[in-house]
Amino acid sequence: MNLREKLISIYNETENELKKIIIKNLLECFEKNNFLSIQDISIICFVSKSAISKFCIKLGFTGYRELVSRLKFERENYIKILNNNIEINTYEETKDYIVNCINYFDNYKNELVIIAKLLKKNTYIVASHQLINHAKTLYFYLNKKGCKVFFTDMLVANYNIDINQNQTTILFMVGGMEVDGIFKVYEKVKNNNNIIFLTSRALSKRINKCDAKIIFDITNSSTNYYMRTIILDYLIAQIISTVN
Repeated sequence: MNLREKLISIYNETENELKKIIIKNLLECFEKNNFLSIQDISIICFVSKSAISKFCIKLGFTGYRELVSRLKFERENYIKILNNNIEINTYEETKDYIVNCINYFDNYKNELVIIAKLLKKNTYIVASHQLINHAKTLYFYLNKKGCKVFFTDMLVANYNIDINQNQTTILFMVGGMEVDGIFKVYEKVKNNNNIIFLTSRALSKRINKCDAKIIFDITNSSTNYYMRTIILDYLIAQIISTVN
């Protein structure tokens, strides 16, 4: 469930009028692609800025600005999907692209074995917005396999790893925008822990120390959002199948 869907769900279920009016205005901003300042939202909703901030914090954000950044990110990809902005059009082109991706990931068989071993230790999963759903899938199946793994889709908690952890495996899943918080965590924990990265090609340049790394873009060009989802589903399935 993305943030927009979560807001709709809260709106439909809550009887709290304060929450309803804040969510109603946030969703209107989303639909119009016109995100207002906290001051403007406060005036329109007739609520204090502190009440809006508390609402955002309860959703797992540091405040209104971070919540709006998340909505802007979702809006961008929401419009891409609505416009069917897919670079590969024909049946054969789509098939060839996916086959090429499968062949590309064959180059990472040794990395998958290393990752499977590292996931036997206590593991924290830290994921960027774009990869949250894939992180949830991996977390669910690793738990079913008896791995001791920790993950939350609440953004602030997701980044809030105890930097004093030692000899722990930390799996970073990064792609898309707004990843500075993740890389701040990485810089703090990279020297005393086992580090795994599943990363876009562009963000891989920011990684200078890790135990295993898989780049999921098969070319230097940014992977289409829709196709990236398919590619990552396959990669996650291979990781799950490699863990004994």
